[in-house]
Amino acid sequence: MNKHIFLTIIGLLWFFAGSIQAQPFFGYQTIGTNTWFVSVSWDGQPHLGAGYQFRNFGNGFTDFGAEWRVPVANGFQFQRYQVIAGAYRPVAVRRWFLGAGLHLRYRHGEGRDLSLLATAIPSYTYAASLNDGPYGTLGLRLGYEIQLLAQSGGGWNSFGSHGVNLGGHADLHLERTLGFSLNGILSRQWALSGGEAPASGWQRSGDLYMGSTYFLRR
Repeated sequence: MNKHIFLTIIGLLWFFAGSIQAQPFFGYQTIGTNTWFVSVSWDGQPHLGAGYQFRNFGNGFTDFGAEWRVPVANGFQFQRYQVIAGAYRPVAVRRWFLGAGLHLRYRHGEGRDLSLLATAIPSYTYAASLNDGPYGTLGLRLGYEIQLLAQSGGGWNSFGSHGVNLGGHADLHLERTLGFSLNGILSRQWALSGGEAPASGWQRSGDLYMGSTYFLRR
């Protein structure tokens, strides 16, 4: 795709961030119940994404979300895409706290595979306004991923590879509605018995989420 077209798309995403909100699939702190978000991600090539997240209030809260991503180079032809769905929950939200997520990721392209990701995010709240000021957190990302199913040839194989994800998380929430989140990740995969060898060495990826909550539950 022409780089000018890609930059135009990025500019439009920033423009629409005033009416849709990011709460990414690894979560950040807000008070919204219903959230629509957009994302820009990179894993060797750029992707555009969109999704929805519901916050279940109770004793603390749990975020349930689903996200769809498509490579920019393939446009919206539905030949290559990812779907990520799961839950995120912080444990005893304080200045220092631990967030945890469990998600499924389905990738569709030349092949197809389904993975399970478990993530822990030790976090620090660097800004915590009680009015309409900024609210933000910083955290470390520690994750484990295992490939549950993968298509190989004409059939499917189970438990082909596993690996770790290491990185960082930063988010900022403004005026109780507008939010941004940034994740940077280093990941590495190893083949399990009978599985195909994954890409060697550490792989870099990252994502940016943005948007705004439309129901604050107040």
